[in-house]
Amino acid sequence: MDADLVLVHGFWSSPATWDRLIPLLRDDPELAGLRIHRFPYESPKLRWPMSPVRIPDYNDIAQSLLPYLATRAPGTTPIAVVTHSQGGLILQRFMAWMLTEGRGRELARFRLAVMLSCPNEGAEYLRSIRTVVGFSHHPQPGHLNVL
Repeated sequence: MDADLVLVHGFWSSPATWDRLIPLLRDDPELAGLRIHRFPYESPKLRWPMSPVRIPDYNDIAQSLLPYLATRAPGTTPIAVVTHSQGGLILQRFMAWMLTEGRGRELARFRLAVMLSCPNEGAEYLRSIRTVVGFSHHPQPGHLNVL
């Protein structure tokens, strides 16, 4: 199989989310030749007060996917993407950005998108805690508010 699989983790997570799945994929003889990539992006729980470090928002993360793919999955091979939770929102933002930029033809490589537990309409999960702790100012969970 000559294809690339990109795994995108969710909120408050990391590429390590996929550590238990990857060996299973690599051991499957039907997936021989599949190149597996874990797209990393920062999703910290907190930003320390007075910290000069900015937490990336969805646009920052989505736009960093293109250079990541250019270095990890160059060429014209098919791409499948599996996302978890916020990762699905990142993928959707990436695809919308590509279309807005007039680069829709470049999305032809994307043959499959699987979004596991994607909060398309927001997330109730830990909503009260997110509110009390002040995550409404955090650029990532602010997008998780229920519509």
